[in-house]
Amino acid sequence: MRWMNEWVSKSIILSIVIGLLGALTSIGMFSLSGLMLSKSVLNVPLYTLIVLVATIKLFGVVRAICKYFERLISHDATFEMLKDIRVRTVGILLENFEHIQSDYKLSDVLNRTVNNIEKLQNKLLRVIYPPIIAILTTLTVILVYIQYSLYAVIVVGIAMLIMIIVLPNIFARQLEVVVHNKYESTAKYENKLMDYQLHRETIQIFDEDHRFEQQLNKLQDHMEASIARENKVITLYDFLLNAISMTAIFLTIAIMLIDPSLNVMMYLSLVMVTITLFEMSIPMVHYPYHKAESDRAEKEISELTYNDVKKINLPFESLELCDVSVKKKNMILDTINLKVTKGQKIGIAGRSGSGKTTLVHTILGLNQIEGNYMLNGDSLQLPVDMLSMWNIATQDNHFIEGTISENMFVSVADNELERLLLHFNLPFKAQSTVEAFGNNLSGGEKKRLHFIRMILRNKALWLMDEPFNGVDNENIEIMMSYLKRNKIT
Repeated sequence: MRWMNEWVSKSIILSIVIGLLGALTSIGMFSLSGLMLSKSVLNVPLYTLIVLVATIKLFGVVRAICKYFERLISHDATFEMLKDIRVRTVGILLENFEHIQSDYKLSDVLNRTVNNIEKLQNKLLRVIYPPIIAILTTLTVILVYIQYSLYAVIVVGIAMLIMIIVLPNIFARQLEVVVHNKYESTAKYENKLMDYQLHRETIQIFDEDHRFEQQLNKLQDHMEASIARENKVITLYDFLLNAISMTAIFLTIAIMLIDPSLNVMMYLSLVMVTITLFEMSIPMVHYPYHKAESDRAEKEISELTYNDVKKINLPFESLELCDVSVKKKNMILDTINLKVTKGQKIGIAGRSGSGKTTLVHTILGLNQIEGNYMLNGDSLQLPVDMLSMWNIATQDNHFIEGTISENMFVSVADNELERLLLHFNLPFKAQSTVEAFGNNLSGGEKKRLHFIRMILRNKALWLMDEPFNGVDNENIEIMMSYLKRNKIT
C-alpha cells in the first residue's frame, strides 16, 4: 500500500506476529480446556489437572498481553499512517488547488477528503491485518492437528478457505457496487438538502406546488433504499459466514465420532479448537465491505493529484486554441478556435451555461483538453500552471476577515490604496474592516475591490469572468475606461 512508510510496514508485521501468537494462545488455551475435561473424566491424578489449570491460566495471561500489544502497535501504526496521509493530502490540495477548484466544488472536496482519510484507517485494521491472522492461524491449526484427525482437519480447512477467500471474493464486486450507489445517492441528497437550507425562504415563497420538497423527498427515499440494499448484502454475507461456520463445526464433530484413528483423549480438545477457530475467524473476514470503502477513499484522494503540472511564467506574445474540446463532468467545450495576441482586448459572450467559465479555465491551462494549446507559438501539454502570468477575476472573489489593505494581499501604502478606492467610488479607507467572506460588502463593491487587487498585482494579462455583474453603469464606465487606456491584454 503506497500510503505506508517503512516504520508503518514494520509495525504492521510486528503486530501480525504478536496477533498470531495471541490467536494461537487462545487456540492452545481452549485445546487444553478440552484435554482437561477429558482427563477429569478418566480420573487422572489431581496434580495433572492442577498443571493443566495453571497452564490454561498462564495462556490467558499471555493472550491478554498479546492482545494489548497487538492493539497498541497496530493502532499506533494506523494513526501514524493517517498522519502521513493528512500531511501529504494537504500538500496535494495546496499544490493542485487551482486545478481542483476548476474541477470540483471546494466545499465538497474538503468534506469528502476528511471522510476519506478517516475511512483509510480500515485499510490496516480491517482489510490487511485480520485476514492474514485468520489464514496463518488456520494453517497452524491444520499442521498441529492433522496428526489427530485428517478428516476433521480437511473439513476445517475447506470451510476456512471458503470463508477467508472464496466468499469474500464473490461478495467483493457486489459490495463495491452497493457502496458506490450509497455514496452517489447520499451526495445527491446532501447537495439538494444544502440548497434547501440555504434558500429555504425563496423556495417557500415561490415553490407553491412543493416541487423542490418532492424532489428532496425522492432523493432521500433513494438514499435510504441504497443504504438498505447495502445492509441486506452485508447481512447476507454475515449469515453465510455463520452458516458455513456452524455447518463445518457440526460436520467436524460428526466426522470425529466415526473416525477410528482419533485418540479419544483428543476428542473434546479438537471440538474446542474447532469452535474457537471459527468464532475467532468470523469477525476477521468481514473485510470485503471495508475494502470497498477504503479502495474508494484511496481512489478519490489519488484523483486530487495532477501529475507533472509544469509551471510557466513567460513574457506574453500570443495564445491560440486550435480545435480544442473539453469533455469532463459537466464542463463541455466542442472544437473551440481562438487566437489572442499581445495588446488585444477580447470579449466573449454567450448564454448562461454555454461554457464561458469552462473556456476561462481552459485558457488558464487548468483543463485537460483534446486539440492544441499554443503559447507564444509553442504547443503546451495541459494542464499547466501559468497563473503567475495572469490577473484573474472569477464570478465569486473571496474576501477574508480583516482590513481593506489586508484583503489586497500585496504591500501597498494606505494613501495609494485610498486614491484607488476614491477613483472607483468605494466608500472605504485602507483600514476599513471587512467581515469574513466579505459579508458587509455588496456585490458591486466586491467586484471593484477585486479590480483594485488586479491593478496592484500589476500583470499585463487580464482574464475576467463576468467582471461587471452587480456593478452600476457609472462604475462600469470607470472600470472600462481604466481597461482601455492601459496596456492590458
